Amino acid sequence: MWNELLLALSGNPGDVFVEQPDGGIKVLDGVPHMHPSEQQMLNSLCEIGGVFSQLDHFVVGRFGGGGGGG
Repeated sequence: MWNELLLALSGNPGDVFVEQPDGGIKVLDGVPHMHPSEQQMLNSLCEIGGVFSQLDHFVVGRFGGGGGGG
């Protein structure tokens, strides 16, 4: 699950961390063997990934893709 968390923090949903309609990322409900407090903590961390994803989409839309260099 650590790999999934790292992907979620970089704004990429996966099997455990899913994208929400508002662009955020959260833990999929009903993940086996996960305590509710653990799910809550991971959802708090996933807010970072959701914000990163929204910021990335904004920057790409505003300035285009491609790798830097002015």
